[in-house]
Amino acid sequence: MFTIAREWGLTTNANPCFGVRRNKEKPRDYYAGELVWNAVYGEAVQELKDAMDLAYLTGQRPADVLKVATTDLANGFVGFARARAANFCVFARTMQANNQRLAYS
Repeated sequence: MFTIAREWGLTTNANPCFGVRRNKEKPRDYYAGELVWNAVYGEAVQELKDAMDLAYLTGQRPADVLKVATTDLANGFVGFARARAANFCVFARTMQANNQRLAYS
């Protein structure tokens, strides 16, 4: 972020993190299959079920789904501001059908 500020001319100071070694992180490779999904879903309260449905149907990260508020709803769409991609927004269409609270289209 500091490097971008330098590129944009917002500062002329040196990046205070220059030379600091980054932590090597191993990417996650766990996928909750049908057995785990159904076990959690079967015991979950309605709010968690809604969050799971929303994440599954929109392909959003759980952290992004949990940040959704009623102010993110407009004209039948819900907007997502993604945590890992600044200035990126995804809209999913909402609808009431087949006793489902949300369907993605």
